[in-house]
Amino acid sequence: MQQADKGSDWLKQLLNLMGYSVQVKLAQAPIVDPESTDINVWLEIDRSNLNPQQIEVLLGRDGANLDAIQYLANLYLNLDREAEGDRYFYTVELDGYRTQKQEQLKSLAEASAKQVTGTPSKSIRSKIYPHRERRIVHMLLKEQADLETFSQGQEPHRQLIVRPRQS
Repeated sequence: MQQADKGSDWLKQLLNLMGYSVQVKLAQAPIVDPESTDINVWLEIDRSNLNPQQIEVLLGRDGANLDAIQYLANLYLNLDREAEGDRYFYTVELDGYRTQKQEQLKSLAEASAKQVTGTPSKSIRSKIYPHRERRIVHMLLKEQADLETFSQGQEPHRQLIVRPRQS
């Protein structure tokens, strides 16, 4: 069994144990870091058998429940991958939540870049974002030679900083 199929089967089984009769399909990630050595697997929960309240419960406040499911998927499904020498990164999608979040982060990256470009002393400090969301903004802005991004602070309160590249 392929590792991606293993992820899909695991997620479907977990959701069935939680009382949700759903299908899980493999989908294409909208944004992928070309420099990452992780193998990205996008697991999309089919919402057709879910009512709005069930979707809300699975998502949780600010995606917290979906994040927890994704964390468990990455932890469990990579247990045996160290010996294989590769690592899979599973993204769990439901009802367009991750896609919409990535579009918001793309807009944030573009707006931040526009604000600091041409102003040597200006920097933008974002609100607190989880690691995977900061990583997306870093990835989106790394091609801009005149900008730099970095994270500052301690988890779980790290913030993203965007500023003109220091000479």
